[in-house]
Amino acid sequence: MALTSRRLHREEEEESVFVSMTDLMISILFIVMIVMAFFAKTAKEDIPRIEVLQKEVERLEKENDRLWQDVLRLEKFEKEAHDLALQVEALRRDNRVLRRDLAELQVDYENLAKDNEKLQKEIADLEKLVEELRKELLRLQAEVDRLLKLQAPDALAIALSGISEDRRKLLIGWKGVLRLQTSG
Repeated sequence: MALTSRRLHREEEEESVFVSMTDLMISILFIVMIVMAFFAKTAKEDIPRIEVLQKEVERLEKENDRLWQDVLRLEKFEKEAHDLALQVEALRRDNRVLRRDLAELQVDYENLAKDNEKLQKEIADLEKLVEELRKELLRLQAEVDRLLKLQAPDALAIALSGISEDRRKLLIGWKGVLRLQTSG
């Protein structure tokens, strides 16, 4: 009986090891099935999510293209703005030069206006002088005529030559005055 009981005990032990191994294998198989079910379910859930993400990627690529176009357009505008800034600076330099030239021209104009006033006064003075000389000439001519009537023919020739000489001196003096005033 001891042998039998050992055998039984051994068989029970073998059977209990087999049962334990079987239970363990079934448990592992069950865990594998649960994990596979989980991954299968997750994979099915990820397919629509992948599609959503692909659509989002496409939308972002389009947005990226649009933004690159905006960047290129902005770079073009920036270059144009830079060119315009250079043109504005050049125009400002030209403006400063023109303002300086204008100021110089205004000073020249004011000087010319003063010179013009002086010349106008000199012309008025010369016109008065010419008028006085004409009056003197008429007076002298009248004096010559009077003396011619009073004098004899020889005296008349002498008087005429004296008057001619006076007239020549007056004209020379008047021309000299005009030259001095116009050159001054």
